[in-house]
Amino acid sequence: MKAVRQFLNGLNKNENKEERLTYQIMDLQLIKYRGIQTGDIVANDEISQAIDKTIEGFIWLYEQGYSLEKNVTSILKNEEESLYYTEIMNAFSVFNDFMRTHMSLTE
Repeated sequence: MKAVRQFLNGLNKNENKEERLTYQIMDLQLIKYRGIQTGDIVANDEISQAIDKTIEGFIWLYEQGYSLEKNVTSILKNEEESLYYTEIMNAFSVFNDFMRTHMSLTE
């Protein structure tokens, strides 16, 4: 996995939206994979679902053209987008809280 991580870290994720999306999806999938291996994540538990929702959200951001935006909330087009973005960010928050104590899953 070290070689995959090195490849991902070499992507231009701050300027290229396709490379950013690739990094985001693979990073979360690798964390989920490692978490399931170690027993820190159980299939379909809250963390697993939060990761899946976050991945879905990253794909949505890419499709909307928002993936490189610094302040997405200021450019959302309507209430439906705003509600969906809030849902994505709530899932991402659950994931981030989990990662505060599980950074070893990124190795």
